Amino acid sequence: MLARNAGLRDAEIRALTWGHVDLKAGFLRVGRAKTEAGEGRTIPFNTDLNEALVQHRLRYEEKFGAIQRVLKFPDESGVTTQMTRQWGRAPKGERVAEATPQCHWKVLTTPGTMSLRGIEAVMTVESAIDGEVFEAYVEQVLCPKLQPATR
Repeated sequence: MLARNAGLRDAEIRALTWGHVDLKAGFLRVGRAKTEAGEGRTIPFNTDLNEALVQHRLRYEEKFGAIQRVLKFPDESGVTTQMTRQWGRAPKGERVAEATPQCHWKVLTTPGTMSLRGIEAVMTVESAIDGEVFEAYVEQVLCPKLQPATR
């Protein structure tokens, strides 16, 4: 049905997810852009395909539950600015020449959330995360970004 009514190619059909389909606007987006500014192909669909997709979505939600586009998964990443090796090799009698950036090191931690929309609610802290910092992240960064779930 997708190949006949929307002109989709086999690989496009296999890669299609509900995130590519906009039932209200009556189009779907497939493929990758050939340029950075592009978004791939936007394909309008006819009433037959729209009806079939609506029915399929209803059966899908009945069997598996609502499609969750609002889930957010917290994650964190850390890095140290200590870029100098502690050990090195040099010819006998010579020193290893290595510079230390500003002679101090910091630990940077970046908490954030991941969702189907990408990475959201990001904050950078110059320390490891403890309970106080996580609570501040939730109150000051994450909560303002959250919205009520809508279908």
